[in-house]
Amino acid sequence: MSFTSLITAAAVGIAVGFAVGISVSVRRGLPLWLPPAIGAAAAVCGTVAAWLAGAPVGSLPLDLSMQFFFAATGVAVMLARTQRRPDPGR
Repeated sequence: MSFTSLITAAAVGIAVGFAVGISVSVRRGLPLWLPPAIGAAAAVCGTVAAWLAGAPVGSLPLDLSMQFFFAATGVAVMLARTQRRPDPGR
């Protein structure tokens, strides 16, 4: 695990979080910063998990796949745990 892989993990997590957060956070009443923050933290956890599993340092496909999987799972769990904001028009 290197500094570059941690920076890449943060970038992947932020990208996944923004991709999901922009489309969903307004309807759920979530702050815009929450999905990217959770995505970045989960992607860093994915990098650490790959390192603990014994992945060779610099194995980009394995690192990226673990980062993306953890970020997507983290954001999906966050969205599943939040309540929809009631529609004021109904």
